[in-house]
Amino acid sequence: MSTITVSTSFDYSALAVIDVSLINFTNTDLRVLVTAKFAATQFDNIHILDDVTINGSTGRNRIEVGGAVVEGATWQFTNWSANDVVLINGTHNADLLGGTMVGDRINGGSGEDEILGGLGRDILDGGAQNDTFRYQSAAELVNGESIDGGTGAGDLIVLEGDSNTTYKFQKCTVVNVEVIQFEGGAQVELDASQVGAGGVTEFISNLQVNMVTIIGQTVSTAGLAFTSWTDGEDRIVVKAQDGVDSVLTGGGLQELFYGSSGQDTISGMGGNDIIIGGAGMDTLSGGDG
Repeated sequence: MSTITVSTSFDYSALAVIDVSLINFTNTDLRVLVTAKFAATQFDNIHILDDVTINGSTGRNRIEVGGAVVEGATWQFTNWSANDVVLINGTHNADLLGGTMVGDRINGGSGEDEILGGLGRDILDGGAQNDTFRYQSAAELVNGESIDGGTGAGDLIVLEGDSNTTYKFQKCTVVNVEVIQFEGGAQVELDASQVGAGGVTEFISNLQVNMVTIIGQTVSTAGLAFTSWTDGEDRIVVKAQDGVDSVLTGGGLQELFYGSSGQDTISGMGGNDIIIGGAGMDTLSGGDG
């Protein structure tokens, strides 16, 4: 096994490295960002091992990997701090980019990419065309995570997990993503600002029961599409923001509304809705259901 020692910024992507088990940064100056650049093809368990250890220093360190297929989930990190960066760049084609156990910055490029951020607080940018962001567990969605679908009009977040899995996007940034698709029985919570025009407009269920919860001062589900949705089994929950007067408006499916302590206005519209006004002098309308 061999070690790559990184004392200054260097592009290793064209070098014939072999059997690398340790990438060791030695920079000690916090004013200087030292970058070690690699090609994704080098991480093939021959040139660089699948479980390579990346050891940070007391300075600022960045490991940069570019290519069509990156799988960083098994990389090990020691002495890696918030000052350090893992940067993964895709190509102009369709890429499969998998992040690491620490916070990553992943740029998909201009193809139709699939991006798995993995653990840590990630900054994910799909780039051009329609990209897929896949989450395999709720532990991968960390407060402060950022997901930007880019310029495509059909960018997608795929959520795995069973009914005990809840993805909470309220403390994350989600922009330019139009669709959330369930691949299990998971649940999702979003802020009202993350859905509707300019945000998520479609939820796709599967054969298991799913639940979508939207929380905010002004919420309307009227313009949202619920595809493969079983009305009365899959659930739509609309919650008012705590302590403020809220306006909640439903769509054509069955919904469960929760008011707050404020003076809420809740309109169920279509569907057999359940409305719980809560404290405060509320205005409640069941609608056509």
